[in-house]
Amino acid sequence: MPRPRPPNPRTRGQQTKPNQDTEAKAKIDTKIEYQEQEKLRRKKPR
Repeated sequence: MPRPRPPNPRTRGQQTKPNQDTEAKAKIDTKIEYQEQEKLRRKKPR
């Protein structure tokens, strides 16, 4: 059985609300992705 990984030192302070944090991060990620797609869509000539 693989050993459990040690806790990430960067996320150690946010153990009280981990799912809120990841949710916000995912939202930001999708937002950035959407903006990138919009840029490409505008750039592409028809």
